[in-house]
Amino acid sequence: MIRPALVALLLLSPVAAFAQSQLERFEALSEQINLERARLLVREMEAIGGDARDMQATLPDTGWGDEDRVAGACVLEQYNTAAGTQGTDEMLDRMEAALPQLATAESLAQLTFRPDAISDRVSVQIEKSCGLFDIPLRQMKDSGFTNAMMQAFDTAKTN
Repeated sequence: MIRPALVALLLLSPVAAFAQSQLERFEALSEQINLERARLLVREMEAIGGDARDMQATLPDTGWGDEDRVAGACVLEQYNTAAGTQGTDEMLDRMEAALPQLATAESLAQLTFRPDAISDRVSVQIEKSCGLFDIPLRQMKDSGFTNAMMQAFDTAKTN
């Protein structure tokens, strides 16, 4: 009885290790990209003449906690089911390759990533159903960034 359980454990261990490393990679990349999204909002506010100093001072902590990891794992599971692990890994590769350009991104579209086999609409549905969609919004609210952004809009030049 012990031998079949041991064999099953040994066979499943690489899968669990792969999933964990994929999650760790997704977490690290998401944290960096979410921070760059906030920085892009600062640049956009400055471009329309808004006083973005408080936004800069309240950039959110984009680090993930346990709840965020559960949401990320849920998204990866659904991405892997819909696009295969290769499709999800290719998305992670694109996220990683884009990092050097993110500091000068001019559009939020440049900071949006999904597996090729999944439409934008489905990707958003997956992220919402897993709770991942709300993470950066919560982080911006908790840091005071959202409030600072609303106040900065009041100082922006109107056309």
